[in-house]
Amino acid sequence: MESLYTWVRNITYYLIFLTVLENLLPSRKYERYVRLFAGMILILLVIQPVLGGMNLEERLAYAFESWTFQQDSSGLDKQLEAGGKQREQTMVRRYEEAVEMDIRRMAEGLGLQVADVQVKIGADEKKDTFGQVTSIRIAAGKSGTELGDGRDQSPYYQLRKKLTEYYGLEDAYVEIQRKDP
Repeated sequence: MESLYTWVRNITYYLIFLTVLENLLPSRKYERYVRLFAGMILILLVIQPVLGGMNLEERLAYAFESWTFQQDSSGLDKQLEAGGKQREQTMVRRYEEAVEMDIRRMAEGLGLQVADVQVKIGADEKKDTFGQVTSIRIAAGKSGTELGDGRDQSPYYQLRKKLTEYYGLEDAYVEIQRKDP
């Protein structure tokens, strides 16, 4: 019998609270939204004794926690994905810089003075070229010593041959601009 009195008292208090809330609203334009929300809560209060044995509160709490967890995890996934892409871009840029330094050393070893080196590395992880050197551009000139006039002995030819073999590129993807004095 005590549970019946508690139930009736809860509904009465709720209706009094709603009346006070409606009188405190600054504008009537929000009244229908408050009534809609209040009506849903009143329905839950009225059917509470019927649903009390079904552990509805625990189920609703579990559903809310599940939903909240899913929202939080999707936000975290987006943050991790953004951080991963940034780390990937940084890694590719550092690799490009390292390859540029290696190419400078190769060219200087052949007696060329390098003015500029540009390296492109595949950055799209969905493609087969991801992480591979895709093109090389070099602007270089001969230093004081001549290494020969024949095509096979030209330092430009030797550099192109080394680069195509070392990086597995076709000749079309290695561009060497001569900057002879």
